[in-house]
Amino acid sequence: MPLVFLAAQVTEFVWQAIHYTHPAEHDLLRVLGESHNRAVAVLLILSAVLVAPLFEETLFRAHLQTLLTYAWGRLRPSSMQPADEGFGMTQRGFDVVQPGPLIEPPPAPSIRQPAVWSRWLSVILTSTLFALVHPAWSIPPIFVLSVCLGYAYERTGNVWTNITMHAVFNGVSTALFLVIVR
Repeated sequence: MPLVFLAAQVTEFVWQAIHYTHPAEHDLLRVLGESHNRAVAVLLILSAVLVAPLFEETLFRAHLQTLLTYAWGRLRPSSMQPADEGFGMTQRGFDVVQPGPLIEPPPAPSIRQPAVWSRWLSVILTSTLFALVHPAWSIPPIFVLSVCLGYAYERTGNVWTNITMHAVFNGVSTALFLVIVR
């Protein structure tokens, strides 16, 4: 979270330096601030803290990032050795290969792990797409958040870690908004 808040501060500094004006808050937070209906406020908070993280992390990390990681891996040349043609044996000192009977089934192909470059490329591309579905003025800090979430997903392989981290981030952001604005 500190890294994302730092990115938000740097982004805000840049926006001010180039005289770019943007809304003071996310549209959802604006509606929350304007709402005087408690039921609407609760639904907005639940959607920000539970629904959005669940949907976005499932879509972007569990599906898109995973798909891209394994797609890049399939594009690289195979590092596996080709299987032998038949089952033969070579006796020492002779160049004669005698085919033997099929006694055991061939071993299952080994599962290759994606290369580090393909994992990082997937994290960066997924983070770019994730940031682009958010308001334009918030793209830099959202991109930083997404890279952190992508890295966490690669390290843990567990989308619930990401959903929890995203929910905590949105919860803290919403709480800060409610304390400062309301």
